[in-house]
Amino acid sequence: ERRLAFAGLRQLLGRLAARAPLVLAFDDVQWGDADSIALLGSLLLPPIDAPALFVLSYRVEEVNTSPFLRALADLGVPADGLTVTLGALSEADTVALGEELLRAYGHDARIDTAALLRESAGSPFFIGEVARNLAESGAEHGGATVDVVGARFERLNEVERGLLEVVVAAGRAIDAASAIAATGRSAVTPLELLRLSDLRWLRRIERSGDTAFEVYHDRLRERVLERLGAAPDRLRDTHRRLATTLDRPDADPEVLLFHYDAAGNREAAGRWAVAAAERANHTLAFGRAAELYGRAAELSVDGYPVATLRTSRAEALVNAGRALDAARAFEKAAGLVAEPGDAVRVN
Repeated sequence: ERRLAFAGLRQLLGRLAARAPLVLAFDDVQWGDADSIALLGSLLLPPIDAPALFVLSYRVEEVNTSPFLRALADLGVPADGLTVTLGALSEADTVALGEELLRAYGHDARIDTAALLRESAGSPFFIGEVARNLAESGAEHGGATVDVVGARFERLNEVERGLLEVVVAAGRAIDAASAIAATGRSAVTPLELLRLSDLRWLRRIERSGDTAFEVYHDRLRERVLERLGAAPDRLRDTHRRLATTLDRPDADPEVLLFHYDAAGNREAAGRWAVAAAERANHTLAFGRAAELYGRAAELSVDGYPVATLRTSRAEALVNAGRALDAARAFEKAAGLVAEPGDAVRVN
């Protein structure tokens, strides 16, 4: 079924490319998984039915840690492909951009060149953060703090910080009503979310008639998470409130697994791990299903013997085409059989 689905998508893209130039752009592919690389590999197999340009962007520092990027390296760059490395801006361009952004924010002071170069390291995003920090702080000089994101965070009021922490901990776009409910504050209104959007902390998204918010840039999310990590009890409590808020019949099981697990509720996390694994299996994402069955086995879910979960993981690995990994998984499952009369069934 999965091979037929891949072939169907390949045929569809071929027909689109025959009608007009086709470009498929995939951003942040370092977060991709094994099932995604299997699909991409099937689309790149020669012969290509019609001309198309594939553009994949990723953080180069994650080439050795991302399963997707490691598998992508095994695929190799096609003969007509090209790898382009985008490095940091030069010192001259960094200063020019910083000064231009500072003027755009209505600040006429000269920027501290040494501080800008040190803080931004030539990253356009952090150049913007330095300029925005200076504009928001109303500084009369062009100095820069060591942690501009932290300085901007400290200028938020307590309600705004709580909302931002909720969206950061969510890890993905979250609807406004759920974000507000997860703060645990009855007096919070959508106005605080809109202010965070105006300050470029959050990005507003309209989807299916609802308003949702996500962190404006993943680098911001990482910096705020670092601050939250210094207060683990606060972070766990944020995940607990998110899990309670999002726990409803139409919820994404992987989202609830993530939040319950981060909140330290292993029992609830285990139940949702099984639900997420079964959904992944149903949608033919066999590599992800194997990971989720493995996680469920680690969490020891009531009503699901570990041997059964390990067997389900092995079967998912078979479907993913990972025969050697599947064989080892079946051996591990067989070793968990409690009684000589029991058996691990292999279809």
